[in-house]
Amino acid sequence: MSDCEPEQFKQIASSLLETLVYLQNFDPATIHRNIKPENILIDEQLQVYLVDFGLPYMDSSGKPKNSLAGTPGFMPREQVRNRGLSEATDLYGVGATLSCLLTRTPSNQINQLMAQDGHLNIAGLIPQEVSFELVEWLETMMKPYQKQRYPNATEALEALKQIDISRSPEAKLKPDYLEFTAASYGERLTQIVTVTNEVPGTLLQGTWKVNPETQPSRRRSASSRWISCQPAKFETNRAECKIIVDTSKLMADEEYEREITLDTNAQPQTHRKRREAHSFRDGRDSRPPLCCLLFVFCFS
Repeated sequence: MSDCEPEQFKQIASSLLETLVYLQNFDPATIHRNIKPENILIDEQLQVYLVDFGLPYMDSSGKPKNSLAGTPGFMPREQVRNRGLSEATDLYGVGATLSCLLTRTPSNQINQLMAQDGHLNIAGLIPQEVSFELVEWLETMMKPYQKQRYPNATEALEALKQIDISRSPEAKLKPDYLEFTAASYGERLTQIVTVTNEVPGTLLQGTWKVNPETQPSRRRSASSRWISCQPAKFETNRAECKIIVDTSKLMADEEYEREITLDTNAQPQTHRKRREAHSFRDGRDSRPPLCCLLFVFCFS
């Protein structure tokens, strides 16, 4: 098993678990008990073949004969102590094998992944592009007690399918809301929205979009482009984005509403912001219309 890209890793892991699902569907379930890199063959299509089935079966009581058959570092606690095994037993070997693949650790050096308490600890050795969810999944596979792991290969596979293997940025926007008040007609109002990403090993990309009006006002100004964002696109982990309102594009005694979305490569991918603008004319004198604008940020 050589180095592989994150999506290739997921395909290999899925194929290996599908093999275990097949074995565990026998009655009684078949337990391999010696899953390690040397016992796994992978073809060019990343299809996995599990070999070395040395007496891998359970007796009628649910306890495999010769349960000590295995390789140190790839055997869970119940196997080392010659206790009753279950469908969760082989998941430990799968987790240890995949951890070697992900950390590029030779199987004969798996002790380098061992913590002082004897448990596998891979958190500090995982490549930065790998998601935290995958690390948690692997840690669950290698829990010391059977009841702490997934109960069988089927549930482990279903959990894996829900995981994004590659680490994603996390977009945070501040402030939570913006309030604009124009002192005179025609004024251009500007405030800053700071977009940040603090996830190591990732780069945030974003594009601002001003969506069309869903319910246009009865009277329109010459131009409806009264809101803009600068920069419209960015590729950085800290972006100072200007939200600009041009009050010369607004008419008196009208209500305006716009939705602005920030599409990113983060999770969630889209952040929606609802913008409401209320313009009014001061009836006490003939001064130009004043515009009060309230921006409410609604995160999805």
